Amino acid sequence: MVPAAGTPSPVHPADALQPSVDGDHTQSLEALGGAENPPETTFRVVLHGDGNATWNVTAEYHLETDADRDAFDDFATDFEGGTADAPFDVETFEQIVAVADDSTDREMAMTAVRRAAEREGNVGTLRVEFTWTAFLASDDGKLVLDDALTTADGDPLLGSLESNQQLVVVTPDGYQVDTTPGVNPDLREGNAWIEGPQLFTAEDRLIITYSPVDTDPTPGTPTEAAGDSWEIIGGAFLIGVAILIAALLYRRKTEGEGVQSDAVVPTAGEDSSGDVPSQPVEGVGGPGEEEAADDEVDLSLLSDEERVERLLEQRGGRMRQAEIVEETGWSDAKVSQLLSRMADEGWIEKLRLGRENLISLPDDVDADGNGGTGGDTGGGGDTGGEGNTGGAGNTDRDTHADE
Repeated sequence: MVPAAGTPSPVHPADALQPSVDGDHTQSLEALGGAENPPETTFRVVLHGDGNATWNVTAEYHLETDADRDAFDDFATDFEGGTADAPFDVETFEQIVAVADDSTDREMAMTAVRRAAEREGNVGTLRVEFTWTAFLASDDGKLVLDDALTTADGDPLLGSLESNQQLVVVTPDGYQVDTTPGVNPDLREGNAWIEGPQLFTAEDRLIITYSPVDTDPTPGTPTEAAGDSWEIIGGAFLIGVAILIAALLYRRKTEGEGVQSDAVVPTAGEDSSGDVPSQPVEGVGGPGEEEAADDEVDLSLLSDEERVERLLEQRGGRMRQAEIVEETGWSDAKVSQLLSRMADEGWIEKLRLGRENLISLPDDVDADGNGGTGGDTGGGGDTGGEGNTGGAGNTDRDTHADE
């Protein structure tokens, strides 16, 4: 789609995926894709520390018949030769870069354009790769993804993603995701993922701030100071142990001197005065106190995954992602990355509700963190056979610490 004069309209990614050539090839590609079976499209943007970005846009076609495969092979030749732009209209990307160049104070360009096509069996892939220079802005040592995909009026240049499309933004080497004040992407292995359908607006556009990762501390920094601190802590520990031993020896000595030779040894059921001690009153100092002690959990001993699971159990098995951020005090980026990893490993389930994510325990885990109603415990004290505890109620996953 060509941006309109004046204030350009947001560019729908699907507008860059429409056939733009005449003849039999266009009809063949429309038959391969179409509304019922569109190609699976991925926009992969690899960011670099110098501010440039490498775009890799791919479309995968599922070819069901020999006619489909022959049509794809014929078109692939023209596509690689640059005589056919479908399904990627390269000119549209060039115009997007030109609009961004006009709306920012950086000189941008689209360079190193490369086209490729391949088919493996029943899957045909068309790919366009190019470099977008000066794609990222710099702000006080941080890199910012925002204005390159935004008009001068603050409107997004990319309007939406369809259900068959996804956008992957790879974090620059030596950096980490700091904040995502706009649309909230999933963080997988430190990279931002947005899967369609997704609508971008002026308020919910893609904004990501990256901060440097400090991996090489200079001499005299907290690394060396930490070594000195451990020596001090070790010395203090030894002194504390010595004081404790001395106190125990003194107590033993004083208790020994205080025992008289004619002291009466109390019999079972009596105290030193000869009286039978009273029985504990029900509800006072009994099992109730032990249960209360069990409920008091030291959160510092729990992994991040266990803390999230405990919060969900306390809230009946469901919470909004924003509530987890508020309860834990963690950053939005850390919570998003943690929840994505937990969802992949089966700890939780995520449901997109408008601009928010609803986090819940899996169906086979109840609100108390127990598995569902599986089989009974096998007889004879053995755990196995058809008497195993579990069945559909088992929770089959490992417990992992935070990355």
